[in-house]
Amino acid sequence: LAVFRGGCNRESARAVTGATLPLLAGLIDKSLVRRRQATAVARYELHEVVRQFATEKRQAERPASDSNGIPTSGLAQDDAWLAHYAYFYQLAATAKQNLHGNEQLHWMLVLDEEYANLRAALDRCLRTKDFARGLQLALLLDEYWYTRGYHGEGLQRLLTFLQANTISLPALAVANGYAAAAILAIAGGNYMAARTYLEQAVTPLRQQGKQVSLARALRYYGLIALHEADYPAAEAYIAEAVQLADAVHNPYEAATSLSHLAEIALIQQEHGRAQELGEQAVQMLRTIADKNQLAGSLRRLAQAELHQGQLAAARRNALESLLLNNEVGDPRGVAASTVMLATILAADAAWPAVAQLLGAAATLLTQAQATLLPADQLVHDETWGRLTTAWPMFQSHFDAGRQALADRRTPPYDLEWMQVLVEN
Repeated sequence: LAVFRGGCNRESARAVTGATLPLLAGLIDKSLVRRRQATAVARYELHEVVRQFATEKRQAERPASDSNGIPTSGLAQDDAWLAHYAYFYQLAATAKQNLHGNEQLHWMLVLDEEYANLRAALDRCLRTKDFARGLQLALLLDEYWYTRGYHGEGLQRLLTFLQANTISLPALAVANGYAAAAILAIAGGNYMAARTYLEQAVTPLRQQGKQVSLARALRYYGLIALHEADYPAAEAYIAEAVQLADAVHNPYEAATSLSHLAEIALIQQEHGRAQELGEQAVQMLRTIADKNQLAGSLRRLAQAELHQGQLAAARRNALESLLLNNEVGDPRGVAASTVMLATILAADAAWPAVAQLLGAAATLLTQAQATLLPADQLVHDETWGRLTTAWPMFQSHFDAGRQALADRRTPPYDLEWMQVLVEN
């Protein structure tokens, strides 16, 4: 049981260690294990002193280094850690398969609960120089890292495995790894690094005919071009991504790319086209029940509707976007939706509410160490300019908004006060 971090449930205890329920009950009776039940599934955890003792004993029996101090190679040297890795690899693989459908929230919460164990598995792969297993597990967590705002951690872990010994790693895994690193770098605002990573991903993906992965990588190239205000290049990359996704019948990738095309149209003030693209994306995402990406597409649609004078629809879609982002736990998405709502309220000159919402968004972005996407940043800057010009006394309300979310660093946030501001 010492291989677990953050505890285990009955299923993982049996799968990894062979521990039965009577055995766990006996350990509880002896005060070696504690049982806690914050959710429907009970978790079991060694008391920390016991865990440290057990860990030291295992290390003495199975040293991590040979007599010359050279680390042993790979998890295969340790049956318990290999079983731990195998269990949590399969859990992460199942989660990834379900992150674009109606089970999305459930599996995000499963990954939340087991994240300490997933981190432990990654750390062990690094310590034992088992880079191939480490990279394969990291690739299953890229979307989780992106959604939860763990951009820096995810990027660092991916690069550690990719750059440790790429010669021995499968070429496709390396290509997918650099593509995953690219979107995490983009989320952190490091577009130059993202381009470098993509240069190591696109050619192998083309050569191996991996259409979905290639569509994703081209979409990332489009986001970089969008940031650089090279709109023709951005549209070309993302349009090709749509074609590839349609060809292999992948509605998630197609809808995500359509939403980015709507973003480009908005920046170029093609509001009618942006609304049409946004509506297509929203319809597709509602069909597959992907709440996370649906939230982003709703925000883009709300922005187009606002420019078309459809304030009620814009408010409704932006509010739904906010609540969905909060439900799936995307802090950057919550911030962007908050900015969108502030912009909608600015149309009614509701400056105190606008200031509070922009303050809350600033706190969210600071906590997540994230930047807004170009279209969202443009909306923010325009609304900020209007606020500071029209209502110079904004500072106290802005500070109140910043403070409103300061005590909660991760989603879900208490957003009831925002709903009251918007609905009133």
